[in-house]
Amino acid sequence: MPADVGMYPGLGGPFTVAEMPDGARVAHVDSQAQAQLIDKVSDVATFDRRWERIRDGALSRVQSLNLIREAAASWT
Repeated sequence: MPADVGMYPGLGGPFTVAEMPDGARVAHVDSQAQAQLIDKVSDVATFDRRWERIRDGALSRVQSLNLIREAAASWT
């Protein structure tokens, strides 16, 4: 994410949305206290929407590579 984006849904912590072999979708949410596996359809849909918001605000592949290169150059 660009530094100037401010608050965005990813700041709430890591999550993964997965599709199971039977087609069911689940979300895995991790935290320092405990991890949760969420299978309620409406809750998984919330994580899908969060992912779309994160993806919409993320740097492009080229911008990300340039940012990584700039950071690496500053360390040498």
